Parts: sequence; structure tokens; C-alpha cells
Amino acid sequence: MNKLLSLAFLILLSSIAFAAVSSLDAKQSIQNTLLKSGEQVEISPLDVKIKLDKETYWIATVLSENKIVLFVPVNASTGLVLEVKEKEKTSFNKLFGMAYLLRGIESMRLKGKIVINQAELDKLGAFQREIDTQKNRLELMLADNEITGNLKDLINELIVRVDELKAQTEKVSSAMNAVISKRDGLIEANSIAGITDRDALKTRYESLSEEADKLIGLKDELSSKRDEAKITLFNSELSSEKKSNYGEWMLYLGISELDKFRQNINSEINEAVQLADYTIPATLYVELNKRIQENNALTALQGLDEKFSESTGYNSLKEAFDAVIFFEKQAEFMNKTELSLLKQNYATALTELDKGNYSKAIELAGKAKQNAIAVLKDGFVQAKQEPALEFITTLLFIVATMLVAAAALIYREKFIAFFKPKKEELHRKEHFEFKSKFHP
Repeated sequence: MNKLLSLAFLILLSSIAFAAVSSLDAKQSIQNTLLKSGEQVEISPLDVKIKLDKETYWIATVLSENKIVLFVPVNASTGLVLEVKEKEKTSFNKLFGMAYLLRGIESMRLKGKIVINQAELDKLGAFQREIDTQKNRLELMLADNEITGNLKDLINELIVRVDELKAQTEKVSSAMNAVISKRDGLIEANSIAGITDRDALKTRYESLSEEADKLIGLKDELSSKRDEAKITLFNSELSSEKKSNYGEWMLYLGISELDKFRQNINSEINEAVQLADYTIPATLYVELNKRIQENNALTALQGLDEKFSESTGYNSLKEAFDAVIFFEKQAEFMNKTELSLLKQNYATALTELDKGNYSKAIELAGKAKQNAIAVLKDGFVQAKQEPALEFITTLLFIVATMLVAAAALIYREKFIAFFKPKKEELHRKEHFEFKSKFHP
């Protein structure tokens, strides 16, 4: 029981992980990171993902004035957007080519250009039934004993051609069903297309085109043989009534509606094959990698870095740098060497970013982060009394001393008088002592 629960839990986790990134998530991710002004982004129509090897992708198409400027592969499980390396271009050509085909077919559907459908199959079915009717009439003509010689041989040949036309009609019908099944399966909502499906669908369109061409060829041969048989019929010794009746029976052989049918399906076939043959311009890969590198550089400088945040308390290098510059005006950092390197590496990283040297900018951003960590870790020089406060204290002391001195000068006599006996009292005291000494 526990094993079953564990298995069920793992399956649930796998399902959650697989569906972790929706087409809306992918679209918003591209909008927030890789788009330029005036550009729009579309995701594969009807939420169709495309599989490449073991991974599935949302393919974002970036447009500017309705022109494709970029294809962006977003991993449907992780949400990651990776650069396309040179050795991967062959595979990604098929991936982007499949996205281009899907987008084109969906556009055709919205414009009413999908004409290989059940309605055309029904028309072909009606034509097959008409062929059977024509064959029955030709067989009735053969039953007429008056039809002999060259006319009989021509009618026998017409029957063979009618059988061939019917058989080819069935092949065209089968080829149409193959196209409809593959095409509609690819643009079915929430489906997953493979990179080989593009070639598979193209092959089915081309096969249908070949079979339709053969059908038209047989129709033309049948029409030519019918005209020869009609001429022979009217030159025969049959009665005028029979000539008229048999001539009407031959009228519909090689029905002209087949040309219209061919033209109809040909419009879809040609456009779909052109979509499948689309070659991804090399410039799209250059632009994709450039934008990814630029975004990576911006992220290194300004984006959230959890490890850096754990070491510094700041979410990004820019946030930490701005804080250091602010606090530098208020206090003195201990590690002046790392502070100087932080300023240098950060400024140079911004310069390299502006120049388009994104790998260099990322490298310098990494160094600046280490500088910032060191600066913030070592902290400030031990706090001293503020110069202004020290000056005020000294000034107050001097002023107090001067006031005391001034007061001492101003009230000098009073101070002396207070501490010294008056002159008259001293004389009286001395006189008294003198008299007492000689007059007891």
C-alpha cells in the first residue's frame, strides 16, 4: 500500500513538474526579458508544444510590424531559455521550422484557406458514384449487338479507363484523409508535435499532389478516348436515336469538375509545402543569442541572486552597490581596497554592457559581487566623535573659561574684600591690642 502511495505521489509530482510552465508563463517571460520596443510575441497556436529529443518546448515567435524577427525556445518543464550553439542548429532548425509551419497552418485556417476537408472528400465520393454510373452505361452499350468492330473496342477501352479513374480517385481520397489526419492532429489544442512531423506532413501533401496529378492525367486520357469513341459512334451505322442516346451517355466521362477540384486543393498544398520548406535565417540565431547574453548580463548586474543575498542581505549587485555608495557618505568603510575594486569593476561592467561585450560584463559583475561581499563583511571603521561635536565641546569649554576669567576681573575687588578684613577694622583691632598691652 505504501509503495502504491509513493508511486502515485511521484506520478503527481511528475505531472506538476511537466505542467510547471504554461504558454502564458512562457509568453510573459519573453515579454519581460527579450522584447524590444514595438515588438509583440506569440506562442505556438492552440497551446501546441514541440518535442525535441527528450524535451518539450513552447516556441515564442517575436514579431515586429508582422515580420518574424526571432524564435525563442522556452523549455516547457523548466521555463529556461538557452542559447543555441552551432552544433545544435540543425535540430533547432527543425524545431523552429515546425513552429513556423504550425503558425502558418493556423493562419490559413483563420483565413479560410484550409480546403482539404470533409466537404471535398464528399465531392470526391459523389464523383466515384458517378463513375460507377458511367461504367454501367458503357456496359449497356456493349450489350447492344449492333455495336461492333472499332466502336466496341473503344467502348471496352473506355471501361478500362473508367476503372483506372475510379481506382485513382480512391487513392486521392486516401491521400486526402492522410493529410487531414496529420494536419488537424498537429494543431489540436494542447497537443505535442515532433520535429519530424513537419517533414511527415509535407510528404503527405506532396503525395496527395502526385495522386491528384495522376487523377487529372487519367481524366484527360479518358476525355481524349471519349472524344474518339463519340466520333466513331456518329460515323457508325446505328440509328440516329441510338447515336443521340449513346452520345449523351458518353458526355460526362472525364468530368470537368475534376479540374476545379485539383485547383482547389492545389492552393492549400502549395502554401503548406512552402511553409514546410521555410529555412530559418542565420540572423535569427545571432539575434537570439545576443538578446539572451544581454539579458544574462543585465541579470548579473541587477537581477535577484539568492546566494549573494544570503551573504550581503541585498537582493542584487546593483542594490548592494547603491547601498555602499550611500553609506560611504555617512561613515568610513574598513576595507578600502575592496571598496575601490567594487567601484572599478561595477563601472567597467556597465561600460562593457553598453559595448555589447556581455560575457565580459558578466565576468566583471561576478568580481564586483565578491568585492561587495568583502566590503560589507568587514564593515566600518570604529566610530569616532564627530568633528563638529568635538569642535562645539571645545568651544563651549573655552567660552566657559573666558566667562569665569572675565567675571574674576570684573569682581576682583569684591572677591578680595570678601576674603580680606576691612582696613578700619584692622586699625581698631590693632589699637585695642596696643591699649590693652600698656593699660591693663
